Amino acid sequence: MDNAIDFHLLVLMTSNLDGITKNYNLIRAGSTTVTPNPKFSFVPWDYDGTFGRNWDSSPVDAKTWLSNRLFDRLLGNPLLQSQVCPTLARTPWQSMHDQQPRPHDG
Repeated sequence: MDNAIDFHLLVLMTSNLDGITKNYNLIRAGSTTVTPNPKFSFVPWDYDGTFGRNWDSSPVDAKTWLSNRLFDRLLGNPLLQSQVCPTLARTPWQSMHDQQPRPHDG
């Protein structure tokens, strides 16, 4: 769960529009006696169309909301809402929101 939250935050912070649909791999380490059922982890790749640019180098609309069915289900998960959100999800999201660059008014 932590890796999925971190991955989604990375996608949002870098405006990686392809990152939530195709530009990642899911990996899983082999089973060992210590870890008989290892968890899957997200591994991002192909970051050429990020930081405010689409794959064709056109600018990304700043109001674009990044989501997909996997993360919609993750955010709707009762475990995430009751245990993880207060400590791992809401805090980074709020921190990101509070620290995001704002246009200069002067």
